[in-house]
Amino acid sequence: MEIKIDEDSVLLCPHCGESYLHHDIVNVYSRYEDGVQTMHTEIDGNFQTKTALVASSTVLNPSGRRGGLSIAFWCEVCEGESTLTISQHKGRTFVNWESL
Repeated sequence: MEIKIDEDSVLLCPHCGESYLHHDIVNVYSRYEDGVQTMHTEIDGNFQTKTALVASSTVLNPSGRRGGLSIAFWCEVCEGESTLTISQHKGRTFVNWESL
C-alpha cells in the first residue's frame, strides 16, 4: 500500500484516504546487525510497556537484519486497521504499510 500524506503533512488511511487515524500499539525492535537477540519493547494503547530480550527469529521485526519500528493504526472513518513499519537495510530506511 502506498503511503500518502495530505498538504498539511497528515498521514492518510491506506484503506479510505481519510486523515482520522489513531495510533495504538508501538513496537520497537533494537538489534545489532544480524544479531541473534533483539530487544523488543512494546507500548500499548494504555501506556503499558513490556520489554524483553528475545531470539531475533521469534519477533515480528520489520527489518530482517537490524532495528525496526511498527505502529498499529485504526481509522475512525472506515475502521480499517493497518501497521506502519519502519526498517533499515544497508543504510537505507524503508517505510511501509502492512494491512491487518
